[in-house]
Amino acid sequence: GSVYQYGNFVWWRYLTERKGARLVRRVWNRADGARGGPGEYSVQALTKVLDAMNTSLPGAFSRFGVANLNLEDSYEEGASYDTKTNGGPQPKKTFQGASSKGWVNWRLDHLSTSYALFEPGTGVPVGNKIRVAVDLPSLWRSPRANLLVERDAGPSNRVGIPLRGNGNGAATVDFGPDVTRVTLVLTNASGRYRCGTQGFGYTTCGGRALDDNLTFAFNARRVRPI
Repeated sequence: GSVYQYGNFVWWRYLTERKGARLVRRVWNRADGARGGPGEYSVQALTKVLDAMNTSLPGAFSRFGVANLNLEDSYEEGASYDTKTNGGPQPKKTFQGASSKGWVNWRLDHLSTSYALFEPGTGVPVGNKIRVAVDLPSLWRSPRANLLVERDAGPSNRVGIPLRGNGNGAATVDFGPDVTRVTLVLTNASGRYRCGTQGFGYTTCGGRALDDNLTFAFNARRVRPI
């Protein structure tokens, strides 16, 4: 049998540890297909529940992608998750230093995340920084970009990259001698579908995702100390 549901579990675990177990009940109630029930499909139901809890599906899903980089600190049982997953998701590409050597283009399907890892190495001067520019799909398609800064000592720091309407944005973060790595987290958080076109079981509503295979581009460079 399929083990897909066990991979899906951690998403719901992430949500309930932050919003409470009541979230699941509320989603089930909205997805109630009995006579008189709302009959909403899963992503639709979850989107409305999150909206009522003063968050959003794109926001929650992008932060979920960041949280998975530090399982032990992000989940109540995260330490045991680490031993089963080799430390969580692996980067699609690792760069030594702050430069991506030009623009890098990746393709992301809906509700997916990819990671680019930047490692400063040794001999990095105090005040060194990395600037990451992104060219993502238009904002109405729900792209998100975050940077996670990890240090030798102290907590990690998540920095959201602010995006304009056309999906462009940039952020500069520390890349000095106390930084062990900076991870760029690119997320296609789209929950848009054309329902009823593919048959039951194909997607959340038996339809086709409208924002698959979108281009997510980034360019990183070093910002030298003044």
